[in-house]
Amino acid sequence: MKEKLVAIKYDELGKCEQVAIVKNVQDNQYKTLKNEENEHKEFELKKEQKLNDRLCVLEKDNHNNSFLIAKSIYDNFVDRGLLEDNAEFQQMFYDMIFNEGEFDITKMPSEFETILNYVRGI
Repeated sequence: MKEKLVAIKYDELGKCEQVAIVKNVQDNQYKTLKNEENEHKEFELKKEQKLNDRLCVLEKDNHNNSFLIAKSIYDNFVDRGLLEDNAEFQQMFYDMIFNEGEFDITKMPSEFETILNYVRGI
């Protein structure tokens, strides 16, 4: 049976996470390998950052979609006479869409919040 010299990286539970072969190298080869390692780490960080950026955009889009769907349901209930119209809320929403206004959640009717939470699955 042939033995091998290895380095073992353990996770926080003490389980083997990675096995690497141990090798003797000269100083200049070590520096070259460390540079490659750093380039790889930088590449992985950039890749992870791109993924996080994409997920943030998707999350924001999903948040906006939920918001607009909830507003549509709210308006439908108002049109059918099931909910009272809130002129201040309607104006704030209009200003947010057309005039780049801010949406003040303190002025959001509780019925709209209930619908929004339902659409979001909360």
